Amino acid sequence: MILSGLLKETTDLSLAGLLPTGGQQARAIGYRQTLDYLNRESATEKDAASFGQYLDDFTAATRRYAKKQMQWFRRDDKFIFVPVKLSDPSSTRVDAAANMIRDMCVLPRQDFEKELLPPPPKTGKDSRANDEMGGNLSISAKTKLENEKQGKGMKFYRG
Repeated sequence: MILSGLLKETTDLSLAGLLPTGGQQARAIGYRQTLDYLNRESATEKDAASFGQYLDDFTAATRRYAKKQMQWFRRDDKFIFVPVKLSDPSSTRVDAAANMIRDMCVLPRQDFEKELLPPPPKTGKDSRANDEMGGNLSISAKTKLENEKQGKGMKFYRG
């Protein structure tokens, strides 16, 4: 967003009066941090420390929002997690996800509902280990477990 012109866009919208202070648009992630940066009291040219703080604030707000979204999705039993290999090129990831969604749409109802079932109840350490190894879980449940593991590593931003 920043490389695509967020600073200029925010400046133009603010000068045109389209980002009123306290308005909903001005509180959106990206605009809020950019307005704080542009309207800071100690603004000077080539202020690397303030720009670095702006980037940290922007990144932290984005990560907090993403974490809240994932927590919400994990609680929804009807949400299907689609596995994505981050090591694949972007176009390959999009095609693979789209193909999986298409395949899910043509599944017989009974098979589709199996994908929606939550993971079996955890009854002990061995049961959980079996689940994590792929046990009897649906693709969505396996992906959900992987997502939970990734989420634990996303608690802190390391810039």
